Amino acid sequence: IDGVLDNLHLTRPATCLQLLDLIADVDAKAEPLLILDFFRLFYNPDVDISHRMQLVRQCSQHLQRIKLLRPVVMFIQQTPCDEYELFFPIIASIANETVVLERD
Repeated sequence: IDGVLDNLHLTRPATCLQLLDLIADVDAKAEPLLILDFFRLFYNPDVDISHRMQLVRQCSQHLQRIKLLRPVVMFIQQTPCDEYELFFPIIASIANETVVLERD
């Protein structure tokens, strides 16, 4: 754990297109990849829903490749919106394991 924490690389994309670019450029290092609040950037109503779905699918394809090379952990906050119901099954389908944390 200390080795991972000593070598953190933090990146904060501003758009779902930037997130796709970052995921597409992940290299083959064995370092874990942690993605926080993955869908946040895909909830932008200024981008057509079909385009956002396509971007989620493209991210999913890259994540399938990445998970063969390094551990990948994603935190996804469930939100009561139509987009979440569309996006989550795409990402969940490539997960080796999903864990649901209940709120108190």
